[in-house]
Amino acid sequence: MPALAAIGVIIGARSWRVALLLAVIGLIPIQLISSSAIASDEYSYFSRLDAWLVVLDMVKASPILGFGPANYYGYTILFLIRGYYSYFNSHNQYLDIIAQVGFLGLGCFLWFAWETGRLGWQLRKQAPAGFAQAYVYGVLGGLVGMLVSGVLVDWFLPFVYNIGLTGFRSSMLAWAFLGGLVTIEQIVRRQPES
Repeated sequence: MPALAAIGVIIGARSWRVALLLAVIGLIPIQLISSSAIASDEYSYFSRLDAWLVVLDMVKASPILGFGPANYYGYTILFLIRGYYSYFNSHNQYLDIIAQVGFLGLGCFLWFAWETGRLGWQLRKQAPAGFAQAYVYGVLGGLVGMLVSGVLVDWFLPFVYNIGLTGFRSSMLAWAFLGGLVTIEQIVRRQPES
């Protein structure tokens, strides 16, 4: 799903009509694929939903500021999930952010994502043709793919109790590419006006 979202954004940034047509055509296959994916691993799907509900219940204790970075994991054992008391994580980046740094932190993260997307959207027409412009389109698609992936996994801000510190090895690439937009912006600013 994240890859399809990324491809859709890249196509949509070039031609919204083509993207809209592909989205409408793709609805049926996506429904079928999603249904078969859920059916093949129902336990994973429903245990994630249960974890999300428990984490949302936990957040009621500190909704504005959360429990602090990586701290909610220690409280999970106090909550019943699927009939057991055990340590778990939400497997949802957005719930992790809310649990760790509250709705204030989620707001800051979404603001950052919005501003990054806005910068990329502006640069798609301003960047020099060739590599720089292709880079901007790739980053726009990558940003959306990354944000979509956050619904099912804690990938772009790895949760240390789930993926460990080795998870940062993979997630840092996305952040490095997002940072490359600043370089493209500087290239555009230094171009002589024509």
